[in-house]
Parts: sequence; C-alpha cells; structure tokens
Amino acid sequence: MFFINSEGDEQEAVREAGLILIMLGAVIFGYIQMKQLDRFLEKNRKSVEKDLTAREPDCVMLTEEVSDEELLKEVKDFRRKYADTRIVLYHSPDTKRRKA
Repeated sequence: MFFINSEGDEQEAVREAGLILIMLGAVIFGYIQMKQLDRFLEKNRKSVEKDLTAREPDCVMLTEEVSDEELLKEVKDFRRKYADTRIVLYHSPDTKRRKA
C-alpha cells in the first residue's frame, strides 16, 4: 500500500498510518457512544411515556350529558385525590381552558 523510497517517506507513511488509526479509533469510539446514548434515550422515552399515560388529567371536562349525581361524584373524587387544589366551574360556549 505504501511505497517507501527514502527515510522521509517512511516517517510520512508512519504518520499517515498513525493518523488513520487515530481516526478509525475516534469513529469507533463515537459509534459506541452514540449506541449507548440511543439505548439511554429509548429507555428514558419509554419511561416518560409510561408516566404520561399513567398520570391522571388535571382538568375534567363535564359535558351536558352528565347527571347531577355523576357531577357530584366527579367533584368529590377530584377533591379527594387533589385536596389542596381549587375547583373552578364555569360555563363557556368554547372548549378552551381559561385561567382561573
């Protein structure tokens, strides 16, 4: 692969081979690091998704079809789970959430 004609060429060939080995090592090291990062991020993503799906909503929308008993039950259940929260009831033609 390398044709060595003189001692200067030999030193240059050694430098080039060393540089190639260093670059190859850096590429392999980077590849391994990226694989580890991918595994960590995938595990973290699954954990976050699991937490988000298990979490209960902080907003309960009550539609017109809800009876008084169901409404009372929802309010009591919400109050029991979140004792230190305020419950704000308002009427709105749109479904956007308003600041209390």
